[in-house]
Amino acid sequence: MREDDESQVSPLTASEIYLRSDERSSSSSAPYHGPRHQQETSKLIVYVLITFASFMTIFIIFGSIFFLARSPKARLRSVTITNLQANSNASSFNNTNLATLNMTMTGEITIDNGKNFGRFELENHKASVIYENVSMGEGDVFGGNFGAGKTGSRNITVQVRSNEYLSNNTNFKREIESGFVSLISYGRLRGKVHVTDVIKKHKIAVLNCTMTLNLRDKAIQDLVCT
Repeated sequence: MREDDESQVSPLTASEIYLRSDERSSSSSAPYHGPRHQQETSKLIVYVLITFASFMTIFIIFGSIFFLARSPKARLRSVTITNLQANSNASSFNNTNLATLNMTMTGEITIDNGKNFGRFELENHKASVIYENVSMGEGDVFGGNFGAGKTGSRNITVQVRSNEYLSNNTNFKREIESGFVSLISYGRLRGKVHVTDVIKKHKIAVLNCTMTLNLRDKAIQDLVCT
């Protein structure tokens, strides 16, 4: 019995030994990429995208604040009247009464550049005094520089004169008779906002003010600028 058992046990061949050693080496050398490694890679991609989105949001916010040029605000104030002459019946022709108004108007125009981070370079322009869309005179608004976030001013003098059209205007005559004449001061003041030393954007400061001329007091009242 012992001899038979020994005869049934066969030794391993060399090829079988080599095959098993190759299987061991190949299985031990190949890295294993499991679900945990994939999760870490996905998280890294998400972090990169979030960082990029945050950077772009910050860049847009700062760009909109520092690189956006806004139109400065123009307003009229400190208006004085001299050499006032007004008459609702200066002369007659064909039984038609003529109305006249002559005066010198002096005021101060303020330019508010408070919302810009760059200086505003104003060009030379003119502003007008208007009655019912008819210009009664215009004055010079000289250019200059208005610092970033600051407000400056320019003086203006207008020789106001009624013309033939207004002299025959019924509303104009009625207002002179009442002693209160409604006027508008208007001007489009062009210039450049220097966002940087290279970037310059054209902007217009619109002067649009309504006011009432008090003939008795020889003064401007109810001055409102939009």
